[in-house]
Amino acid sequence: MRYPEAAARAEFSRYLFDRYNRETERLGMSVPNPKAYFNRDLVLGIRDRVQEKLDAGLPAAGLIAGSLAELTGTEPPENMPDSPCTEEGQEKACRVFLGARTFVEHYAEKNGGDPEHLSEEFREKFVAQYRSGRCLDLRSCGFQEGDSPYICASFMLDVILFTYQFLEKEGPD
Repeated sequence: MRYPEAAARAEFSRYLFDRYNRETERLGMSVPNPKAYFNRDLVLGIRDRVQEKLDAGLPAAGLIAGSLAELTGTEPPENMPDSPCTEEGQEKACRVFLGARTFVEHYAEKNGGDPEHLSEEFREKFVAQYRSGRCLDLRSCGFQEGDSPYICASFMLDVILFTYQFLEKEGPD
């Protein structure tokens, strides 16, 4: 459910998931934990909010942190340092990754966890999932003058959901 193509088929996905659970129960097996799956309404709601925030011109890190704050019911971090993605920045850490990692640290701090430990654990899982945290590696198609901010919209949605799932599983209790 992380990709737009999958979100467009959310109803069918829900049907298959429900049918699988009914059959699993009928056979006397345990049904998977619903937290292991994405909620259709969650995916569609985030997709719409990402679009709205991009339309408003919100920079990537702030968009990511703000979306995660909404999902977790946590105040967003104050003073999110952010700048637009540019060719000069492609050797640096991706703004989308920085927004997610900053929020993970903030979330741990607000919920009595160890921000450094959770942040490092997040970085490791992020790199395992996406192969890097550097902008150049994540946006290997390069940068063109006049690129639309929407070029990374699908990736932003994916990172928001990835981070939310990470916090649900690994975050401080």
